[in-house]
Amino acid sequence: MSKRILLLILLSLSINLAQAEASRAPTGDETGAATAKADSDANSEATNAAAGSDSKIPASDDAPEGESSGAAPNAEADADAAKNLIDGTAQAGAKLSSTCAACHGPDGNSSNPAWPKLAGQGAPYIYEQLMLFKNGKRQNAIMAGQVANLNEQDMRDLAVYFSQQANSGGVADESLVGKGAKIYRGGIPEDNMPACSGCHGPSGLGNPAAQYPRLSGQHAPYVSAQLKAYRSGERNNYRNGKIMSAVVEDLSDEDIQALATYVEGLRPRVEK
Repeated sequence: MSKRILLLILLSLSINLAQAEASRAPTGDETGAATAKADSDANSEATNAAAGSDSKIPASDDAPEGESSGAAPNAEADADAAKNLIDGTAQAGAKLSSTCAACHGPDGNSSNPAWPKLAGQGAPYIYEQLMLFKNGKRQNAIMAGQVANLNEQDMRDLAVYFSQQANSGGVADESLVGKGAKIYRGGIPEDNMPACSGCHGPSGLGNPAAQYPRLSGQHAPYVSAQLKAYRSGERNNYRNGKIMSAVVEDLSDEDIQALATYVEGLRPRVEK
């Protein structure tokens, strides 16, 4: 049995365990749609487009009937869930966050696409990554310096704080979003690659209990860089890193670029 098959079995077991341990039911925003309209071969379900002044894709006001883009309406419920999963306080995290603001923005929405948005990210994932930077399993010279003086409670507080901030969303490239949608929603069966949505959710909101990160609204250049780091093995020295390395090992640079822009344009559906 191949290494990839074994890791995908581990992935399936991990998802089931996380679902069993999670104390909350799935929220409505997990049924959201992409903010760019994928071609019909990608998915029969219409998707939405996040748009800026020079957007290559239709504005969200022109989204298909019955769907709209924007922030998730149940941020308070997600914030409460984060508190249950991570023992930290947003108030304490806010006081610590000033040193993070230079790169990640005061509210966790970084302006530089090379640095990740933390706003709306799952608290368990943020905490895990801070710990990996702290113990050296994830290498980054800037982050190593930033976490050097943080204790575990500091990291929990920061994780809860950023998880409660509103993600600013992003814009997808229409010329690539169809291909990205096919891979995200259906995987690549001929390569035994599973759909990204199986772990990260239809709307890219992730699975906090399993420490699967939110992807929706994340900068495409950052997502692309991380997928390449998983593919090269640079970021595979922890459990979920090993899984991701196996999942993306056959992705081409073009596949990665399409996926990255697709998830940047994903937004949770607004409940009416």
